[in-house]
Amino acid sequence: MKMIKIFEHRGMHVFLDSNSFDEIRVIAKYRRRESVGLIDIEQGEFSGLHLQFNLEGKDPLPARQLLEFEDMLSIYSEDIVALWNRLVQQSASMKRVS
Repeated sequence: MKMIKIFEHRGMHVFLDSNSFDEIRVIAKYRRRESVGLIDIEQGEFSGLHLQFNLEGKDPLPARQLLEFEDMLSIYSEDIVALWNRLVQQSASMKRVS
């Protein structure tokens, strides 16, 4: 599944990207900086959240954007999991049709 933009605020762009069924990668980009939040899921439900600040070859988000990203993830993590579940179901049904 390709990266899907789910949020844009004050120049920060947030994307979903995952090929796993036990965690969802949520990537925040601001200018040339990038940080990743990992949302853990078990049986399609939210089970935890953690951030990766240092990505190889990328500078982390500035402090202000990082705080906004953390807030966004903690507020919307269950909504992100629900969106991810819908996308996975749509992808699975499209594969069955092909």
